[in-house]
Amino acid sequence: MNSPWRVADRFAALGVATIAINGMGAGFGPDGTLTVTTTSGGSLTFPVGGRAVDSNGDGVFAAGEGGGAEAGSLVGDRDAHMQDVADYIHLIRTIEAGVDVDGHGIADLDSGKIFVYGHSRGGRQGISLAAVDPAVKALAAESPG
Repeated sequence: MNSPWRVADRFAALGVATIAINGMGAGFGPDGTLTVTTTSGGSLTFPVGGRAVDSNGDGVFAAGEGGGAEAGSLVGDRDAHMQDVADYIHLIRTIEAGVDVDGHGIADLDSGKIFVYGHSRGGRQGISLAAVDPAVKALAAESPG
């Protein structure tokens, strides 16, 4: 899930908030973290609650582990894909209900301007999301596969 972090600063410069979730099988397990560098040169580390599963019992939450059916299965990552799209729909409903980012009592995100950018797996999820949720006003799907 590196793509959101590669574009977030560019979007922020345009006044666009970037929100991403860890999809099924991503984020390196429940103790996953994200460290960001601030404009002052310091850093902040946030818990990101990864959704990989140690399905082979080796003690490692590998990227993609738990995000699909066993190798050779016909369903592949179908169920994880559907769950991720459902999670994004829930995120959209949360934004529509009002998100107060800075704690001043006023919703800071404009629910009338929900746009989706997705790369690779995120692009494929974005296509499904835009197809089923009219709140998505625009979609940029880069290399959806």
